[in-house]
Amino acid sequence: MLHTSTFRLSRFWNATALATAMLVVPVVASGQALFAPDTSFLKEQPYRKIKQRVDLTGVASQADLDVIKDGINPIVLFFAHLNLKDIPPERMFHIATHAGAQRLRLPPLELVGGGRYYPEKMYDWKVTGDSTITVTASFQDPIKKAASPYTDTFVFVKGDGKWQFDRHP
Repeated sequence: MLHTSTFRLSRFWNATALATAMLVVPVVASGQALFAPDTSFLKEQPYRKIKQRVDLTGVASQADLDVIKDGINPIVLFFAHLNLKDIPPERMFHIATHAGAQRLRLPPLELVGGGRYYPEKMYDWKVTGDSTITVTASFQDPIKKAASPYTDTFVFVKGDGKWQFDRHP
């Protein structure tokens, strides 16, 4: 009897281990290599704290990661400014193109506190060429965590050597 129950238990654990392994292993299309980006630069200053909210899971190649590394500081600075109730025009000039400043959809105002929802997560990074990055961000009211988050997608372009918000897709 002990032998039979031990066998059943070991069968259960093997099945569980197999199911767990299948959930952990990413599915890769035939002929496609798996890319695991080195995210250590997200722990570097400046803006180290807000960079911890960046999720680079979908980045497909080292070339894309290099473009993101080039734009990461101005992009996270942009998201930090979105928390302000009103972005001063002189700041807007640095973080957005002229067209971007006209098109920008700001996150909702906090229910309490006077600011705007803060960026909770920046994800789904897409790189086009070496001068365009598209990123989706979810925002949360810091006081009312239970409130549903606000999500939007932002397109950043590099012009004259600097990255700026340009439009929503």
